Amino acid sequence: MLTQTNQAIVRHVDKQALFEDICNIAVELGGLCMALITVLEPHGENCSVAASCGADPALLDVIPEHTLHEFGGRKEAPRTLLSGGSVICNQAAAGASDERVKGVLRRCGIGSFGLFPLYRGDSIFGTLNLYSTTDDFFGKDMVAVLEEMAGDITFALNTFDKEMARKKAEERLQKTSATLTAVFQATPLPVIINDLEGRVLFWNAAAETVFGWSEKEALGKAPPFVPKEKQGEFHRNLASAKSGNSLRGVEIQRRRRDGRLLDMLLFTAPLHDVSGRIENTVALFMDITEQKRAREHILCLAHYDQLTGLGNRTLLRERFAQEASRAQRAKRHLALCLIDLDKFKSVNDALGHALGDMLLVQVARRLEECLRRADVISRLGGDEFLVLLTDLERPQDTVRIADKVLGALTRPFSLEGHTVRISASMGIGFFPEDGEDFDTLFRKTDTAMYAAKEKGRDKFMFFRGEMDQKIRARLDLENSLRNALEHKAFFLHYQPQVDILTGRIEGVEALLRFRHPERGLIPPDSFIPVAEDSGLIVPLGEWILEEACRQLRLWREAGLTDLTMAVNLSPVQIFQEDFAGRTEAILKARGIHPGLLNLELTESIFMEEDERVHHTLLTLKKMGVRIALDDFGTGYSSLSYLKRYAVDEIKIDRSFVRDVCSDPGDAAIVLATIQMARSLGLQTVAEGVETAEQLAFLRAHGCDRYQGYLCSRPLVADALAQLVEGGHDKLDPWIPGV
Repeated sequence: MLTQTNQAIVRHVDKQALFEDICNIAVELGGLCMALITVLEPHGENCSVAASCGADPALLDVIPEHTLHEFGGRKEAPRTLLSGGSVICNQAAAGASDERVKGVLRRCGIGSFGLFPLYRGDSIFGTLNLYSTTDDFFGKDMVAVLEEMAGDITFALNTFDKEMARKKAEERLQKTSATLTAVFQATPLPVIINDLEGRVLFWNAAAETVFGWSEKEALGKAPPFVPKEKQGEFHRNLASAKSGNSLRGVEIQRRRRDGRLLDMLLFTAPLHDVSGRIENTVALFMDITEQKRAREHILCLAHYDQLTGLGNRTLLRERFAQEASRAQRAKRHLALCLIDLDKFKSVNDALGHALGDMLLVQVARRLEECLRRADVISRLGGDEFLVLLTDLERPQDTVRIADKVLGALTRPFSLEGHTVRISASMGIGFFPEDGEDFDTLFRKTDTAMYAAKEKGRDKFMFFRGEMDQKIRARLDLENSLRNALEHKAFFLHYQPQVDILTGRIEGVEALLRFRHPERGLIPPDSFIPVAEDSGLIVPLGEWILEEACRQLRLWREAGLTDLTMAVNLSPVQIFQEDFAGRTEAILKARGIHPGLLNLELTESIFMEEDERVHHTLLTLKKMGVRIALDDFGTGYSSLSYLKRYAVDEIKIDRSFVRDVCSDPGDAAIVLATIQMARSLGLQTVAEGVETAEQLAFLRAHGCDRYQGYLCSRPLVADALAQLVEGGHDKLDPWIPGV
């Protein structure tokens, strides 16, 4: 049996086939009734039968308990097996440790059994289980032979593993060799493999291109590109590679076929066979001329903006250090100017990034036209440009330059058939007054730029000390807005819109309110611009629309079915993808007819010559949503907007209504607006009506509706409902605490 097992080990290369053969040998030649091999699962928690011969199914069912219990239990099995001991039981029915196993052994007629551990390396692999129908079958000599047999099986397992590891190593080596060959052929750098005598074994396509000799001409010979005077150097490098050393960027000279010498960097490494012995060397060559060009290109990338060709912040910082030293010696001034384009994001969103990039390039060229050659212009990224004005005799000299720059940027830009108008905000800081180092001066210039934006854009501002405090307050306000949006701390007030003839409240305008935890109620004109600049206006605007529709639904359920809801829109919202779709979803979710929603937009939105705006507004109109032109007369009023976008309503700004009874000019504007709207079939709504005289004027000239403190200031939802239910003239509009 032992002899046949050893022959099977020699014969088989597959572990499973060996196991099955051994089980058959044990039963056929060893006088055993059953033989099986189990495999121990990881951590010794269980075992399974890998191969068997003559095994009763009933025994196979209890093999996990039988094998592991006989070795001391599941937790103890690995420790017992690793101790090297076999388990021999010559009185099977009486000696088995598990009652269930005893019953199975008795039913199977097992008189004695032996369990022998199998190893793979230093770890337990499984067991060889042998069973006899007679008692006292496993004598001392028999056990010695069977333990030897188990040892031979263990040897075979380790041999299989080594052979498998060897084959995998060969496969990896072959794959690595194939990969290296592919890489060497694909690389644009010359790669050459030499044997230990220096003869060429591999010559890639790049070597042919660079050196001029074909692969056929080079293979099997000494490298043809080594000049005579460099032969000693070549053999020294070869000897170094034979010793296992590598070269990293050694400067050498090699000759082209046409005789021209090339200055190159040489990289070498030894190549090993499977046994680890050095058999060849590989050399890679790099033309130093090309490397120098690459370095110059990298230097360009590090210092210049690739889109506009202007310097970047790194270059400007270096120039600042040079110019600051020069200015100190000459008692001159420097000015750092940060320019941020207004409404660039709208252009980018409307026309796409390609035309947005084209606009940035044109802005760069205009800046170059406006400034002196000694000044340094850089692009920080996005729509921000930084300019260093040098050699200034007085800080006041920057005023003329700033006016020139802003004037140049307000001229129309032509972008592949699109005419675009933008403006810019500029902050200016001076060296050394506002900062003696670049970072300090830049921070203060940035503060001045934001101050210019807050002043209405298309302006420049010099840094002043109090600006820091304002910027900190702005950042605090922005953080407070984020927290309020996250915790739903905003709320809405509603101002009635009254029919001038009947005095009946027909609708309301939803007005956003925000109470700062420390500063109290913040006016909308203070926090709305911050929300727009920070991007918060998009989620905030969607919340306003959702909340207004929710409240309108509650009022309708309470019986106030005749009210419409007006909601102001920010220009930023209109440029959002699928704004009309989200609006439709909100209306459907709240069960609100689109005709009850009146979206109020300022003229700045209509100024955008943008197909996306046009499409969004027409989609809203097709849905049935009403469109109102807010603050009419304060911007670039144009009848073309009213015609193109099919506006339903014009809102007369409060600045004209306030003095309509005392200022003939305002009266004429209001009268002309009402007459124009009537001729176009549009409704008019007057804002800010506070006196009976104003109301009488509007009624006399045909204005349709009004809103203002004469009827009521903006109210919370419950107070508005009381006002509508009781009649607006029966409720004191000055509700305490509102």
